[in-house]
Amino acid sequence: MTGKVHEGDKKSILSDVNSKAVLGSLHAGVGYTALNKILACLNTLLMSDTLFKRYERELGPATEKAAKESCQRAAEEERQLIIDKIDELCDEL
Repeated sequence: MTGKVHEGDKKSILSDVNSKAVLGSLHAGVGYTALNKILACLNTLLMSDTLFKRYERELGPATEKAAKESCQRAAEEERQLIIDKIDELCDEL
C-alpha cells in the first residue's frame, strides 16, 4: 500500500487520498457519480459506491459539526449586526 493512511472507525485503515477525494466531492456539492467522472478524466482508478459510502460515513460527523458551528457563528454575527444597527434599521422602516 502506498500513500498516507489513517485509522477509521472499527480500527479500519483508510487512505488519506480517498478521504480527501470524498471530502472534496462533498464540499463541491457533487456525489459519487461526479467524483468518478473526474477520476476517469484523470485516467486513474475509479471508486466503488460502497467505498465512497464508507468514507462518506467517516467524514459525516465532522462535516456536520463544522456546518453546525459555521451556522451558529453566522447567526451570532447577524444578531450582533442587528444590535449594532438597530437605530438605523428602525429609521429605515
